[in-house]
Amino acid sequence: MLVDAQSPGNFTSKKLREKCAVFGIYTDKSEAAQLTYYGLWALQHRGQDSTGISVTDGTTIRTKKDEGLVAYVYREEDLNSLVGHAAIGHNRYGTSGGVKGVAHAQPVTSDLNLLTLGHNGNLPSTKKLEVFFKEHGIEATGLNDSELM
Repeated sequence: MLVDAQSPGNFTSKKLREKCAVFGIYTDKSEAAQLTYYGLWALQHRGQDSTGISVTDGTTIRTKKDEGLVAYVYREEDLNSLVGHAAIGHNRYGTSGGVKGVAHAQPVTSDLNLLTLGHNGNLPSTKKLEVFFKEHGIEATGLNDSELM
């Protein structure tokens, strides 16, 4: 029996509605990437298109992402290079026309490497954001909804 995500009281739906996995952690040690790896591995059923981890030590954001399953994307040396006490991870379930590939992998990181974002779902309309960017002279062509946010 599956729960209908649109109507939590409806247990008759036969359609699985899971979309993406987001996992975050803050720790006093520098092993946030390794713990995020295990969190994403446990949530692999929520998305198989791509996976990504961003980690920070408070100064720098480091990111590793690629298409594929968690167990195949990250090697031990990748996780060891992602040193930091805070991390966010994402497994992507393609919701935007089934587009696959690392171009739509999350988390996305700002151009100045000051912010990283992973989210579950998609924006139904990005028109207002695109107009806002155009009015402020910001190039937004070709950005996915996560990058627009």
